[in-house]
Amino acid sequence: MGARVTIAHTLPDPRGQIKGAAFREFVLWYEREHDACSVVEAIAAVEREFPSTFEPDREGRGILVSQWYPATVVHALIDQILKGHLASELDALAAAAAEEIMGHTLRGVYKFIFSSFANPELYARHVNKLWNLHYDSGRCAIEPVTSGRWVAHYDGWTAHHPFICKMNMASTVPIYATMGCRNVRWRKLSCIADGASRCSSEFSFER
Repeated sequence: MGARVTIAHTLPDPRGQIKGAAFREFVLWYEREHDACSVVEAIAAVEREFPSTFEPDREGRGILVSQWYPATVVHALIDQILKGHLASELDALAAAAAEEIMGHTLRGVYKFIFSSFANPELYARHVNKLWNLHYDSGRCAIEPVTSGRWVAHYDGWTAHHPFICKMNMASTVPIYATMGCRNVRWRKLSCIADGASRCSSEFSFER
């Protein structure tokens, strides 16, 4: 088996980069649960515009969890996969994807890291370190409003994508459930896709 061809870009992507671990499980989940043909067609379309980015005949459609990908390429892939969905369907799709993806992540590649966050306070203290594992721009901060109601803010994220943003916000539910919290709920407060200056979500939980 030959060496994998690396992505060739003469100039860095001004939007930054996204780690393969941040979107690989979504692609595989969508292929498994929704429409495999759409994923194959989406990857083929992206390959025509950005050659040698993926190797769809390899495991995981050639998306490597440890590799950084230009945000423009990842955005193009997500947009191609989702192009058949109505805007009204995307919130529910993002929530379902986040549940599946975080379940896999919490049991898999980042199991050891997440296992050290035994409570919401520790998680909030270190959440930006986790953010930096997936994105090379932006900052995530979590702050309590009351004991059971907290707010998450995402600032300076040049690689922002509306659907990935929805999945990040929805991931609150499986993450806090893993820490033993009950009745975890979330709602979007703002998003730069809607013209806001930052992306923010509010979530509540019981211990």
